[in-house]
Amino acid sequence: MNTEAEVHQAFEDFQAGRLGQVPAVHNAPTDLLVTETDSPLD
Repeated sequence: MNTEAEVHQAFEDFQAGRLGQVPAVHNAPTDLLVTETDSPLD
């Protein structure tokens, strides 16, 4: 578990943008691929 001070620091870091960024995936497929399934919901 984190102390209250650690939680406050993490929240301040988050708000300040110090947690990094998720890198973009280049050449990732952007089309939705729909396949036939045996789903009981069909």
